[in-house]
Amino acid sequence: AFSIEGEAGRDRIRCRDDGCGMTFEHARRYLFTLYASSKRHEKGVAGRFGIGFWSVLRFDPETISVRSRTAGGEGWEVMLDGSLDSATVASCVMLPGTEIVLERLAGEGAGEAEVMRVIRGDARFLRLRGDPERRLEVTVNGRPVSADFGLPPPSLEFRQPGLRGAVALSVEPGVEVFAHGLRVRRAAFLDELLTGGDRDRRSSAELPDGLVPRVLLDSDRLQVLMARGEAREDRVLRRLVGTARRELARLVRAELDRQAPQGRLARTLEWIATGARLRSVRWIGGTVAMGVLIGILFGIGLPYPEWSVPGVRRVEGQRGTSQSRPSASSVEIVRRPLRDVAAAYGGPTVDALDHLSAVDLAYRPVSAHPLFAVLRLTGLDATGGPQTGIADNDLVGYRGSPCVGECLEVEVRIAASSGVLRLPVASGHLIDPATVRLDGEPIAVRATPAGEPAVVLERETRGTLSYRSTPSRGVGTLQVGGWPRLPDAVARRADRLLALPVAQRVEEAEDSVRSWIVYDRSPATAARHDDAAMEGTPVFERALMIGAGDCDVQNALLAAVLDRAGVPSRLVIGFIGSDGRTRPGLHAWVEYLEDGGWQVADSSTTAGPVGPPEQPWTAAPETDIVAGSDEQVAADDASGAPSRVGGGGLRVAGVAALALALVVVVIGRVRWMRRGGWARRVTAPDDGADMARLLRGALLRPQAYTNVGALYSRPLVPTVDGRTLSLHRIQRFARGGRLYRSDRQSSVARDAARRGLPVIDASRDEGRCVADLLGARDLDAWDGLLDRSRSTGATRLVESAAARCGERWLVRVARGAPPTVAVHDGEPLGLARETRVAVVAEESRLWTAVETLDGRCGRAALLLATALVDELQIAPRARALVLADLARRTVQEQAR
Repeated sequence: AFSIEGEAGRDRIRCRDDGCGMTFEHARRYLFTLYASSKRHEKGVAGRFGIGFWSVLRFDPETISVRSRTAGGEGWEVMLDGSLDSATVASCVMLPGTEIVLERLAGEGAGEAEVMRVIRGDARFLRLRGDPERRLEVTVNGRPVSADFGLPPPSLEFRQPGLRGAVALSVEPGVEVFAHGLRVRRAAFLDELLTGGDRDRRSSAELPDGLVPRVLLDSDRLQVLMARGEAREDRVLRRLVGTARRELARLVRAELDRQAPQGRLARTLEWIATGARLRSVRWIGGTVAMGVLIGILFGIGLPYPEWSVPGVRRVEGQRGTSQSRPSASSVEIVRRPLRDVAAAYGGPTVDALDHLSAVDLAYRPVSAHPLFAVLRLTGLDATGGPQTGIADNDLVGYRGSPCVGECLEVEVRIAASSGVLRLPVASGHLIDPATVRLDGEPIAVRATPAGEPAVVLERETRGTLSYRSTPSRGVGTLQVGGWPRLPDAVARRADRLLALPVAQRVEEAEDSVRSWIVYDRSPATAARHDDAAMEGTPVFERALMIGAGDCDVQNALLAAVLDRAGVPSRLVIGFIGSDGRTRPGLHAWVEYLEDGGWQVADSSTTAGPVGPPEQPWTAAPETDIVAGSDEQVAADDASGAPSRVGGGGLRVAGVAALALALVVVVIGRVRWMRRGGWARRVTAPDDGADMARLLRGALLRPQAYTNVGALYSRPLVPTVDGRTLSLHRIQRFARGGRLYRSDRQSSVARDAARRGLPVIDASRDEGRCVADLLGARDLDAWDGLLDRSRSTGATRLVESAAARCGERWLVRVARGAPPTVAVHDGEPLGLARETRVAVVAEESRLWTAVETLDGRCGRAALLLATALVDELQIAPRARALVLADLARRTVQEQAR
């Protein structure tokens, strides 16, 4: 019991414990050793006293009296002055117990409120040492301070041997750790307990409209650092934090089940993926895997019988020897003049490219490793054939780039008939038209519909073409093609990529194609492709059915998948540059559009495992296991007998794995029981805790829910089409700038939702909360806006200038548009995904100024475009190109 008494201008602060007395020898050995640690006369030491006196000297006492008496002993008293310079020991008469009295001048230092605050924070959960289930009653001036261990609902209390804890969802985050009921550490979140406590005051601030975790932990096994009054960061504290994480996840799942219940199967899968026993599942799984590995090692080298695999034929290949196969250094590469590749390429099929000769091309600097494109395809017909025919009138002016730095100088010998000849140009480069020479004479460069640089030869020509190219972000001419229909499972995989950023979409598509089609150009694979083509099997279906192919088979599928996933792509045929020359044979890769420039992707660079997660084709009835090199594969075994492979080692491995797994499980069970086994839990729900507040806390304080996967993986956010999406998926859409909202379920919002776009239903509290915090774009203001908008000569001129520079703009003017210029992506409005829509308010000063210049259309369009490039936030290069194009038109208009 604490008491603060006033008497004759002095305060007397008294602390008394009637149940605990000690002898003077015990006090001198422990109590006064801790407290008599004056540093006054020590040089270079910070502070006046050790940590033991801080709780006493904070009251600024003039005298300190410590007295105590055991049940069967003599009473004693020690009197100290406030400076701790003198001490007097005497006997006293008192009841058994211990009492400490501090005296000071009245009204100085900490008062009742301060004592109450400190004790409520540090000692409100103290327990009796002999009876840990009973709390120690502490009072301040007769007012009780002790409290029952627990937190207000929604909360969960749990008990284990040596541990009691409580987790709750509250407006104020906080974690408090107690040792025997005395607080030794606090933090804002659980993870901060292992990183030095609450150092971020913003994180510990209240969240009035949200719910964040609040945790109490009281352990009898913590090691307390008396020098700093906190818990030691050791295995016990880490285990305590792990237990609290699991109980917090359990509480959140209980709240989710109460507010957004789901089926039994979904709950089971979630329990396996994110439940409290995830660590045990992983541990047991890793142990079994280790057992299998050890079993396999035991089985190596043991004699065992053979067994056959039905339906599998082994085709033995013959590897080349030094006598039958020349070394690479002894092969003489024959280089031939360049001819138009389009005439020889018949579409994706195995080994077709190998029949094309090496080209006599040289480049500088030789340290570069370019990919020279000679044919670009933006689509194939249904049978897989390319559409490469070009007439002279199909060509347009080539918009190259002047070579000012990092130039690539190219010389290529040609021998081509009259007509169009495509020029090899490095991917990501544009040719400088002013540098193109044929035998030293300038020759005009044109562009094919696919944007390829080409020259027109009036007759059969032999000679040397030379030119320079430079890296450029220019898109050039965009040609829209069409790819054969993708199988349903592949199409679904491509549709799921729409939610990812472009770079991640390309990476996922590359990995998927590698896993579906293994790089293989052996004669057996080529024959299977030819047979499937003769039977009329579509190009992608036969590639997936066979599961093997060369670079153009793989990358044609990659281009189609990326096109389906909203990434403009084209299949490129060309040569690989190395050491200043091109390698023999042709190669195929993919160019895709990102950030205003063409990038390279290639699924044939590495090999991957066979078979996608969901099989989109019918497996062949018989699989050849090919042994030997790709170039030298022998004919099928004439007998067709199944091969013989070993199985006794696997039996030994299985027995060893099972035995090891059983041993480890038994040991783990014993350790788990020593840790406390099953915990006793009491859950207190709260009807006032709604889903919106929980989602708000998860978004504003994600560090508080680091290990609560269910809150982010369970579908909780309502959308306009009646579905619910997970918070994790919603955040991915928001990072990609493709998250939308609707407060009144307008027609444009419903149309966007039917096309698969994420449109949050903001009429519900949880949807409104998530939409506000993640900045979802409102679609309601666009309901009917495009229908009542109109185009003018100035808007059409701006659209044309943008299109010539590789941009897709839709510019309109409408009465009643929300801001001066309303901007939106075209995808939710039913337009192409790359289209940017801008609607100018007819009442705005901008449009009034444009209308005054309507007779001079070029100046009006330039004024309008100058305002739009800032609103649309386009890239600086595209901005410059659009404005320069309109400026030229304005100058020409004034010159007339």
